[in-house]
Amino acid sequence: MKKLFRKNLLGFSLIELSIVILIIGILVAGVTQGSRLVRESRVTTAKTLTESSDVSSIPDLTLWLDATDAATIGSNGLPNGFSGEVFGNSEDGDYVSTWQDKNPQLSSKINLTQTTGSYRPLYEEQGISGLPSIDFNGSDEYLANTTSVPITSGDDTFTIAVVWSGDTVTSSDTILSQNGSVWGSGDDAVTLIAQTSSVRYYTDNASYDTIAPSLVANKEYITIV
Repeated sequence: MKKLFRKNLLGFSLIELSIVILIIGILVAGVTQGSRLVRESRVTTAKTLTESSDVSSIPDLTLWLDATDAATIGSNGLPNGFSGEVFGNSEDGDYVSTWQDKNPQLSSKINLTQTTGSYRPLYEEQGISGLPSIDFNGSDEYLANTTSVPITSGDDTFTIAVVWSGDTVTSSDTILSQNGSVWGSGDDAVTLIAQTSSVRYYTDNASYDTIAPSLVANKEYITIV
């Protein structure tokens, strides 16, 4: 006579599996929510420090652009499907159509815009130092103002401070440019160009090299001229 033996099989019930899945889901949600809160805290702190600094009280302040201030960033179009320009609600990868001047000293702001969709830079939630930044492709993306010109040709009584980083550093990566009369014509009032060995700035068609070590891609810089 054959004897049949059956091994004892152990496993999880559907209820136990559901509980495990629920716990994992809660843990993932907690980590995600925690990361979001940390990121938002960093942005809030950076914005608070900037707005409480002496920038707003600099005599004759002409232009102040701040990517950490979401209210000054206007997004329009794909990839997140906005049917019109929306301010204060930009998400990572949105096309930036407007970057508003937040200078408190002037009622007439120098807002930068781009009406051509393919020329719009991208909003980057975690850009320079992990903070919101505007990401230009280094080719044909730019924001401009063709009516309000803060620096006229021949004027050298200005100071410009720019925080920037480049994915690559070549001999002709433009950081900032403004011509003497309107954008795109006249003598250069000021142009900053990143080169492999320094940041070169032009004024009235004369060029000068800033004192800087060889530039490195993906490194964060503060350039003051």
